[in-house]
Amino acid sequence: MLMLLLHAPSSGRREGDPGSWRRRRLLAVAGMVLVVVAAAVVTAARLPVDPGVPVAAGPDEQRDPGVPAAPDPDPRRDPAPPDRTASAVVGYLPYWEQRAAVADALRDPGLLTTAAPWWYAPTRAGGVVLQHRGHTDTGAQVVRELRDGGLTVMPTIANHRNGEWNFEVVPELIADPAARRAHVRNLADLARRRDFDGIVIDYELLGAGDRDNFTAFLTELGAALHADGRRLAVALHAQASDEGSGEHNQAQDYRAIGRVVDEVHLMTYDHHWDESDPGAIAPLPWIVDVLDYATARIPADKLLLGIGLFGYDWGGGEVADDLQLAQVARRIEANDGEQGWDPRAMSPWFRYRRDGRSRVIWYEDVASVEAKLALVARYDLAGAFFWRLGGVPDDIWRTARQTLRPDA
Repeated sequence: MLMLLLHAPSSGRREGDPGSWRRRRLLAVAGMVLVVVAAAVVTAARLPVDPGVPVAAGPDEQRDPGVPAAPDPDPRRDPAPPDRTASAVVGYLPYWEQRAAVADALRDPGLLTTAAPWWYAPTRAGGVVLQHRGHTDTGAQVVRELRDGGLTVMPTIANHRNGEWNFEVVPELIADPAARRAHVRNLADLARRRDFDGIVIDYELLGAGDRDNFTAFLTELGAALHADGRRLAVALHAQASDEGSGEHNQAQDYRAIGRVVDEVHLMTYDHHWDESDPGAIAPLPWIVDVLDYATARIPADKLLLGIGLFGYDWGGGEVADDLQLAQVARRIEANDGEQGWDPRAMSPWFRYRRDGRSRVIWYEDVASVEAKLALVARYDLAGAFFWRLGGVPDDIWRTARQTLRPDA
């Protein structure tokens, strides 16, 4: 999951989506040069910042003057982790299209169990700051609206700030015991002051040398949150072997991490990405291989399957257009072409021509999502998560309910 500030909704390439930047870093890990893309202009519909949002400061940082501390949690509210006998269904809410994402989260009461808004970032000294000051609404009203809809709220902390990924801050932070302790303390304090149900950690593309430090960080954070009756989830890169496809996989000790966190969100998408050759984003045989590997190391009742709700349009350039599913539908409608289905990957595609060039879109639709969601029951997983909410098609929402909530 990765992102920049976004283009207008009509734009082809969604630089607001984190996925493309993560893929670039994968190429860098393999020895290629990471191409840094400038942040795009924010739309006029961006959300205002709630002036009353507290953000934890590190040892060398100051809180914004005049920002009051959040009120104490309601003592009547039991902070103990909820009983999760039914499937957990998590929706990630990107700040750059938060209004649409909140609407998705609340559109079908009883489907989602948790909202995971993309809100915060770490600092080298252990602080916790807004991912993009001026464009991230973490206000009490948003939290209240999600809770009134029956959702638990677990904000995401990602190594992404001011429109770009930072792949240096986390390795430096977790290698310094004092900074790591400060970061754990600040995260636990943030969860306590805002009365969040827990925290999601999305620290991506670490190196092989960060493996032990990353495990130590999650162990310490889990202990701090659990002592306060709150949960810890972590988003992990998908891999089907110990070596995986690069150092980002070797940085993840699946067995050790599975012992200390409450949920592992497997990012089972971007098998093909915006700078790769065209192909299925989440081919089913690959996901099966990932689940075979993961369930042998992490309790299945802690694993959530990742469902990517987007597509890539390859052709005419080095980087594919990154599309929301609504944009995919508009491109298919606006162009004559050939629609197809890969029966092995269980994934749809659309081939067409534009400006004299042949192009192909690989994306997800209701059939491909249904095939993936069936794996939740097959492997007896804890549930699934969606990256990301915001304009999710109605038929996908319906099949999610039928698959994940068959008795509702």
